[in-house]
Amino acid sequence: MSDLHTISSLREGDRIVFRLVFDEYHARVYAYIYRKTLSSYLAEEAMQITFVKLWNYRRSLRPELSLFTQIFRIASTTMIDLLRSEEKDRVGLQSIKKQTELRLDPLQSMEENLLKKKVNTLIRQMPTMQKRVFEMSRFENKSYREIALALSISIKTVETHISRALKFLRQNLTLFSVVFLCCLITMGSARAQDPDLFNRLQGNSQKGVDFWNVDGIQITIQTFKQSFSEKAIIKEFGRYGIQEKDLTEKDDSLRFANRFVIKTEDIDSTFRQYTAYYFIENQQQTLTTITFVSVNKTAQAFERSFVSLVHEQALPRDNFPPFKIDSLNFAGRKFEVGNSCRWMGVNDVQCPGNGQMNWSIHADSADAQVVCDAQFAVNKKLKGVRLLSAEQLPISFEGHAVTVRKAIFDFKGVNGLLVRANGGKTLTVYYVAAPVRGHFVSCTLSYWDIDSLTPDGLPMLLEQVMTLHPPAPTVR
Repeated sequence: MSDLHTISSLREGDRIVFRLVFDEYHARVYAYIYRKTLSSYLAEEAMQITFVKLWNYRRSLRPELSLFTQIFRIASTTMIDLLRSEEKDRVGLQSIKKQTELRLDPLQSMEENLLKKKVNTLIRQMPTMQKRVFEMSRFENKSYREIALALSISIKTVETHISRALKFLRQNLTLFSVVFLCCLITMGSARAQDPDLFNRLQGNSQKGVDFWNVDGIQITIQTFKQSFSEKAIIKEFGRYGIQEKDLTEKDDSLRFANRFVIKTEDIDSTFRQYTAYYFIENQQQTLTTITFVSVNKTAQAFERSFVSLVHEQALPRDNFPPFKIDSLNFAGRKFEVGNSCRWMGVNDVQCPGNGQMNWSIHADSADAQVVCDAQFAVNKKLKGVRLLSAEQLPISFEGHAVTVRKAIFDFKGVNGLLVRANGGKTLTVYYVAAPVRGHFVSCTLSYWDIDSLTPDGLPMLLEQVMTLHPPAPTVR
């Protein structure tokens, strides 16, 4: 459909065309605002208001201008208005909404209650299985994989039920409600459920590969020169066990060509590792892969939001740290570490002779503890590595008294990169889950037996964030 026809249909109030326009542009508008503000909160709000304005002022659309230009003009002015409002009053989303002159949020006060009642009435009219699947997805925040497992159905069946439920709602809701429903279904996933999630996201880049980490989820992004195809996917990822039979699933919620694969591996009887592969066609029509690795959880809503940002090239790369560092920003606190330290991965710093630490930032303590315990389980399974001792002990971590696991591993039977070239044979590791400045961190801190220790018994790097509690005096 040409821009001229689209604009004409919008001006006449064609709701189907409006939905098609929303589907095509909403992720791009979100990505544009996010690039400008680095705020998922503002990007979400500006995106929704942009499309409400587009509908309300549809008769003012100009046929001689491209639709792209007009939508992004609305998005730009909306962003500026929100930023000005936020500058005047920083108490949160409700203040920004109240200061928005047009007051176009479709879920304000009475309208919100009416819409909720209407949606609930329609949901009750759905077939039993469709209703249950939809409620688990939209109200219980379950991923498609979790729903399929709980109901003993396939992921494809889950997708079919969701698709039919959404179609039923769209057919029975007003246009204003449809605008909100579009925002809720497509963008109201990880960002709406957890506005702080992207603030916890950390990343770096090495040799053309981007690495990210949030809540213990390890993310890898790599782009290849080959055109997007199953043949290219198998060529690059066949060594990781990806076969032609794995490439039958695609995520229909993503508005670009993709294939989706999930692999699981039991670390032990307690911990299971999930690896989700998203193979997508990027804007240059070549292959980009996004891999998510997590333990004991899946995060499909977040994965989809993240993959969409990758496709729109909206992830903030300008804050990637340099490879060599002399200072470290640890979860909001900066301290000096000398000029010999280097990044080994995302939030993974090694200071030769002075220790190593890697960490993730989490929303809750339970998630942080799971990641710590899983890392200990992984380390115990390393080939040729023997656990010499493990104990729980009290320490002070970033000013908080916590109990952590301390383990000592024997690496004498290991050859290659795992062993220090200068003769280290045993590795001492602390597994810490602790509150830090409004978040929680899972942190693994380690040093070799030949590293330099301070009089307090820790290498320089570890001493920056933790102190050992002296043993209690013996009572005689």
